[in-house]
Amino acid sequence: MKRSFRLALALLLTVVLVWWLLRYVDASEVSKTVLAINPLFLVASLLIYLLSVVMRAIRFQRLLKVPAKVMIPITFVHTCLLNLLPGIFGEMSYIYMVRRQGINIGHSAAVLIVCRVFDIAAVFILTLVALFFVRDAPSSFRTLLMIMGAALLLIFLLLVMFVLMRHKIEAFGRRVASILGIAHIRVVQWSLAKMCEVAAAIESIRGARTYSMIIVTSLLVWLFAYVQTYLLMVGFGYDVPFAAVALGTSLYRLVTILPISGLAGFGTTELSWAGAFIVLGISHDIAIVSAFSVHIMQLLSAIIVGLAGVILLRSTKHTPKIGSLQE
Repeated sequence: MKRSFRLALALLLTVVLVWWLLRYVDASEVSKTVLAINPLFLVASLLIYLLSVVMRAIRFQRLLKVPAKVMIPITFVHTCLLNLLPGIFGEMSYIYMVRRQGINIGHSAAVLIVCRVFDIAAVFILTLVALFFVRDAPSSFRTLLMIMGAALLLIFLLLVMFVLMRHKIEAFGRRVASILGIAHIRVVQWSLAKMCEVAAAIESIRGARTYSMIIVTSLLVWLFAYVQTYLLMVGFGYDVPFAAVALGTSLYRLVTILPISGLAGFGTTELSWAGAFIVLGISHDIAIVSAFSVHIMQLLSAIIVGLAGVILLRSTKHTPKIGSLQE
């Protein structure tokens, strides 16, 4: 799918969903809610958001063996672009910036895949804990979480199969490319080589201490994300239990892994957030207005962190090891 088409589709999705959601509320209520936030809770939410991003940076730094003074600003910028750009565009910024530090594409992609799998696992674990405290959650919501759990297990199994059978998968891919007469094309050769690099790099990430670190940091990343969202809700004056906020946050966070989303997440984020809160018995007005308000403040937090990352990257004066780049 061409970039221009994906961007156009993201823009169309944003316009349609935002227009549809705002039909049910007064748009001015969103701006009033955002401007009326308690400054104390706003600052607290920003600090918690910063802690969440720092946990992401620590996870990347330990796996990539990149100096913290470089990995932290890279993660700041990456997190900002993840929030602003649709689909895979945000993730590509991480691979580009890490590659400039001498890390080959295969290894950086492998680390990213592992982190994303553990992100999904952390969200699911915290969601189950939150679900335990929301006794009156509808059975349909519980069924949806069970489906998500099954999907998570499938992702883990596919990842393990990909690593264990990487040589057979590579041979199969080369055989198919040969049959189709495209084995000589450089892009095909490069893709097959990078696929094997990713599998080998994933296999190299081993050890109880390494995986313990990934699990702990992943849980902290998302726990801080839930706390930040709860602080924003309280700052807006909404009286919603933390467990309910966690459930709503989980659903819209899981939606972000879909291959297509709105520009800066607008539309898709609000739809999933509002849908989860409405299912939990919260009124349409509060669900939709809080969805837009929280999203706007989280984007503001991401932009602040991203700008800080750009400033820190420029101040580090780190010279990329161009000679060590592996194509």
